[in-house]
Amino acid sequence: MKDSQKFKKLCSEFDKHLNIFKNSKIYKELIDYFNAIDLFSTLNEKKVTTTSDINPPTTHHSLLQIKCLGIGSISSNKLNSIYQLILIKTIFQDNFKINNENIYLYDPAFTDLDIYFIKNHLNYSILKEKSSNILSNIIYYMPHIPIDVFEKIIIENKPILMLTNDISLYNLKFTKSEFYNKFPNLSKLGNLLDTLEIKINTNTSTNTSTSDTSDNTSKDDFQIVTKKKSKKRQNKYILKENNEINYSEIKESIYYNNLKTFKRFENGNNINEIWQDSFSHMCYYELNLADPILKTNSPKSSSPTLHM
Repeated sequence: MKDSQKFKKLCSEFDKHLNIFKNSKIYKELIDYFNAIDLFSTLNEKKVTTTSDINPPTTHHSLLQIKCLGIGSISSNKLNSIYQLILIKTIFQDNFKINNENIYLYDPAFTDLDIYFIKNHLNYSILKEKSSNILSNIIYYMPHIPIDVFEKIIIENKPILMLTNDISLYNLKFTKSEFYNKFPNLSKLGNLLDTLEIKINTNTSTNTSTSDTSDNTSKDDFQIVTKKKSKKRQNKYILKENNEINYSEIKESIYYNNLKTFKRFENGNNINEIWQDSFSHMCYYELNLADPILKTNSPKSSSPTLHM
């Protein structure tokens, strides 16, 4: 590294803020939730215990991977990116013992200093190739990912576990038809989220819920027609007036059949903290794989409860 002083300064700043984050409410909320849903045991995780002459035995989760996308430049964006990266280090690596070789990051904004820091201070990897395999042992961590990139990731990467944006905010930004026209796969997920929330809100006897929201039809003043291939328009799903939206027409997201659980992390919305909006409107999602895919890709069918 040519500029070793900048690297040392970045390491020092990261470690200082790491200790601040570990004393925060959002840190505790994340730990409590992932413990409550027993994420790692429901994934049927293989645990590997390592020993050395210096350190006591340590149990690592050998299967679960973290893929972090879109946190921006750590050395340029400063606190937002630093704290979003600190979440990986404190929650997933330190607390839940995910192997550092199973943690991958990618952002086109990464500088040479960012990459050197990620590889040498944290021993994480830079993601080079995108994967279209449907794997239920990957958590896609994508804080504040742009909506068009989010749509593309659902199409190309087919995530099952996501810690990312609260999709309900898009339902406020767009009408149902606008959302469908521009981002059909996200609009389907937003519809499933609405359906699950309605069921939760009408259930006054419990604060936990699992749901089958596989009914993909939502009434609206529009009707779906499939557009012929056109170079001018990427989205092949358009709406026509006076009928209903049928989300089952969206072929790219047939790999899952419903939204199994979700959790909003309310403590992330306190922008008065030193990390400001680094974790604002952050939500965890688990999708249910469609049955034919479930048999070949999922290690174990899980039924975690939803904590609201």
